[in-house]
Amino acid sequence: MNETIFHVGVKGILMHDDKALILQADSPSHGRYWDFPGGRVQEQESLQETLLREVTEEVPSLENISVGPLVHGARLTLLNDRDIGLVLFFFRISAAFTEIVLSEEHAGYQWLAKEDVSALEQDGSVRLTPETEGAALKAAFSL
Repeated sequence: MNETIFHVGVKGILMHDDKALILQADSPSHGRYWDFPGGRVQEQESLQETLLREVTEEVPSLENISVGPLVHGARLTLLNDRDIGLVLFFFRISAAFTEIVLSEEHAGYQWLAKEDVSALEQDGSVRLTPETEGAALKAAFSL
């Protein structure tokens, strides 16, 4: 595959009480999977602007969102009929909240402890890969 075009995406890892927030999404093409809030960078947006926009859209109950350090980057090949790749940047984020309220694009959420990451990576029903989300989680926990 000769990838010549890449989309750029950002993901936010919110930590609270030594656990990370992961969101459950449902997709006709991918089924049910776990993910972090985030999305693709739009024209004229910085990485931080995109992350703030996406996190606010997906978890509207968060307030005073702050983008922290970059914890991981990954290059993926999108599964479609074109040679387009995706570069993802994972940032640790902080925010104030009293409860977690999700947008309609997510079916649920979970607070994931560091010791649960490996088990989730091995679960075949979950799209949490060691090279991307798993590595980002482990890096976020190490800060």
